[in-house]
Amino acid sequence: MTVVTNSGGQCISAQNCGGLFGGLPAPASHYLVSYGTDLMEKARNRIVPASIYDLTAERTVPLRAKSNGAPLDAGDVMEIRTGGGGGYGDPLEREPARVARDVELGYTSLDAATSIYGVALLSDGTLDGIATEALRNKLRGERASWRASGVNDDSRRAPATGEPSRRIHAYVAAVDQDGERVLACDKCGHRYCGYSGDYKAAALMDETSATIIPSNVDPAHFVDEPIVLRRFCCPSCYVQVGAEVTKANEPVKAEMVFA
Repeated sequence: MTVVTNSGGQCISAQNCGGLFGGLPAPASHYLVSYGTDLMEKARNRIVPASIYDLTAERTVPLRAKSNGAPLDAGDVMEIRTGGGGGYGDPLEREPARVARDVELGYTSLDAATSIYGVALLSDGTLDGIATEALRNKLRGERASWRASGVNDDSRRAPATGEPSRRIHAYVAAVDQDGERVLACDKCGHRYCGYSGDYKAAALMDETSATIIPSNVDPAHFVDEPIVLRRFCCPSCYVQVGAEVTKANEPVKAEMVFA
């Protein structure tokens, strides 16, 4: 059998759909071919693999979004996966019971529950509340080592308006502080910048591989320029306020600026 892939913009190299307010982007759709698997042996033993990752293979190769003539022999397996929507909010803020339920239903892997959501489960799949709290504190604390994300031009200041706090982001609000209208963390009150400044430039930033997005294929298979995942957090309480996939040499850009 010969496989030809021809996607309509779904199978891009780094991500499928961006996240909002600290949520991670969705992984890119992908075509994976595992060559020389033990599928036939499993079939003889009446074992039905749940996914391509349950198979032992000689090698696994991602195909491009538009590829031509990839041969498949007996025992070779191809997986086509389409991405969903991006995440919403800091993964460490998601209710642990909901994450446990997602794992039970197969929506989230056990590895993602631990590494992304900071949720610890017992061997029977039930939530371990004490271990989850400790794990989340550890992951949140690691964000303290993230670096300053950019140059924060805080020269333009706006006087206090007397208006109540108004959220402009899941974790950022426009508030009055010390006679000034500012953008501050809605969880801990940390002042990012003046009202017309860029809160993202005042955040801490981590730059890492886009492959930490669960099931994401390494973009280096498809593009020459280095691609990274950038995550941003509050410098005080470390809540994650942004996440984006971008070229490594791309400057940090504001998501919103008020006049």
